[in-house]
Amino acid sequence: LVEAKSVPMGLLATGGGKSLTFQLPALVLSRYRRELTVIISPLKALMEDQIMGLQSIGHWGNRAACLISGQTEEEQSKILDGIWSGTIDLLYISPERLRTHTMQTLLSRRRPALWVVDEAHTISQWGTDFRPDFLRIGRLIANCYRGENITPPQVMLVTATAAPRVIQEIDNEIIEPL
Repeated sequence: LVEAKSVPMGLLATGGGKSLTFQLPALVLSRYRRELTVIISPLKALMEDQIMGLQSIGHWGNRAACLISGQTEEEQSKILDGIWSGTIDLLYISPERLRTHTMQTLLSRRRPALWVVDEAHTISQWGTDFRPDFLRIGRLIANCYRGENITPPQVMLVTATAAPRVIQEIDNEIIEPL
């Protein structure tokens, strides 16, 4: 675990339990406080795999979801309703989805207790090349808390690879806006 300024960053090898580092706190937040955790993830297949795994174990049932391309409008609407009503407490989304007006509005009304950026190294590697929304994550999270006199959101970063230069870029893009 390293500190990217004031945000914990888990640096664990692939298969080293990165998902558990945020799924366990998300479970506690869900079970005892009915609070929302949002995981920003770069890959649709990774999100789907995580959701299938979570839904196969006890508490999560239908409390975990992902919003991804390829879902029907009805499926997406049901998930959005579940987030709003509090029946979904763990949500996987892409940075591009976070940018949408619908998500920004929803997450500014049901503010997540915990934000996680999975595969955080992609902020540096993909943000400048072909997915600029990775560079907007910090500002988009901050937007959900705009105009409120509340404490800054809890953010956690996880990755298997992050050289010192990558950690510095993450500080600049994610941490500074918060």
